[in-house]
Amino acid sequence: MARRSITPGRGCGGCLGLLFGWPFVGYLLLLPITLPALLADQKHGPRTTTPAQEAVLWLVSALVVLALAWAAQGRRRPKPLLLLTHTALLSCAAALAAWGATRVNRSITANLRAHPSGGAGSPTELPWSFTATLETVAAAFAVAMTFHAIRWWCRRDDPPPRVVIHGPRPGTDRPGSTEREVRRPRPGEIWLAHIPKREDESDTLRHYCVIVRNRASYAEVMQITSQDKTGWRDFIPFPNDGWDHTEREHWLEVALPPRRVPYGSFLKPTPQGDCPEGAWEAITQIMSRAEGRHRTTKNRAGRSTGGQRQKQQGAGGNRKTRRPPRPPQGSGRSAKPG
Repeated sequence: MARRSITPGRGCGGCLGLLFGWPFVGYLLLLPITLPALLADQKHGPRTTTPAQEAVLWLVSALVVLALAWAAQGRRRPKPLLLLTHTALLSCAAALAAWGATRVNRSITANLRAHPSGGAGSPTELPWSFTATLETVAAAFAVAMTFHAIRWWCRRDDPPPRVVIHGPRPGTDRPGSTEREVRRPRPGEIWLAHIPKREDESDTLRHYCVIVRNRASYAEVMQITSQDKTGWRDFIPFPNDGWDHTEREHWLEVALPPRRVPYGSFLKPTPQGDCPEGAWEAITQIMSRAEGRHRTTKNRAGRSTGGQRQKQQGAGGNRKTRRPPRPPQGSGRSAKPG
């Protein structure tokens, strides 16, 4: 069984975020409600907010909800309609939680007024601090639950962020540990790996590569080479921006299908860098055209196979419906002796 890697301070950070982070988020979300209540409860100073102050408070609350909806979708670029839907869900969760806390507060206040416990001097309503704390905690809890639900829904089809690799590190014969945990490569990253040859997949070469897709146990990559491929149709120039600080020129193999590289063949636990934007756009276009050609070929093959089946079925049906010609009437009778 693989050992779990424990990062020092991660548990403390999660506890602090749970204790102080989400309550602070709930406090920011309920500023348009709690701050006017605080001003109305105080005895000195302004007891109401101006329209400009209310607009600023609602703007802060809206920005916080929008940031939460954006963060819930992870690294992917959010779609506008989906972002607005998640923003509305988070807003409804905070509003319902605040409404429920207000109803609880009113019930407790009514109970105190109906059944005073300390005589005439007992309080007949809850202080503002208790009410604001109850509403803030309720809103923070509801928003946190909704946030994690949206995050789970958006990432339910994503592969696990880390993968456990069994066996020694490629290229080394050290006996050491036979299990290591690395971060799963993401599309658009440049990694160093042992890439299998197309002629013989059992033989590998050490190359940089661009991750095109990541699967359960392997990644589909495009190989980067430093050999001069000027004028070759199968290769395009690949810039060194952000991943290789040497002066060597590189080329990317784009004409052939991507190669499958098992996760155990990656040589480093972290990527070399990100693919330059221009090169990634070219890779995306090439992959989209290849998928379009594959779908067209598949549809043509399906249509041709279906047409042949129809022809065979039609020919078989005609053979089945045909009847042999009837013999002449006199041919089937036996001749009478003379």
